[in-house]
Amino acid sequence: MLLILAILPIVVTVGLGVFAGLRHQFAPTTSDILIQLVMHYALPLSLFGGILSLKRATIIQNSSVALWLALGMLGGMVIVIVSQCCFHQQLETGTLRALVIASPSIPFMGVSVLLVVFGKISVLLVALGGLYMNLVQVPVSVLLLTLAGGSTPEQRWRAGW
Repeated sequence: MLLILAILPIVVTVGLGVFAGLRHQFAPTTSDILIQLVMHYALPLSLFGGILSLKRATIIQNSSVALWLALGMLGGMVIVIVSQCCFHQQLETGTLRALVIASPSIPFMGVSVLLVVFGKISVLLVALGGLYMNLVQVPVSVLLLTLAGGSTPEQRWRAGW
């Protein structure tokens, strides 16, 4: 029942968006503007304010949660890449699969869903998940895709792409 209450606002919001889209109430470019507003301003400010409202003792007390989140996201990525190599898949394919499998949509749906389940500490989980994705998973994926492509950034620059 708790998960239904957590996911229900998302379902209603998506439903309202579909309804508004079917009635052509917004221009096609409006969604791009709303996405930029949410991703560049609303979400970062919400996370910043939420983390500032947490006490230092609460953050330290939940360090094991941060460790488990890192293990799940980063360890999951390593497991998928290694298993793809064991089954003789291309490194590009394995890297992209690992990124898709091990990168949950924490920044997009995390605040609304995790807030109901975990309470105020969910802001910390969303921020850490975003940091793990942006500071580790994406750079490692770009590095592996570059290595798998067999060309250096300088070679691609000289080739014109």
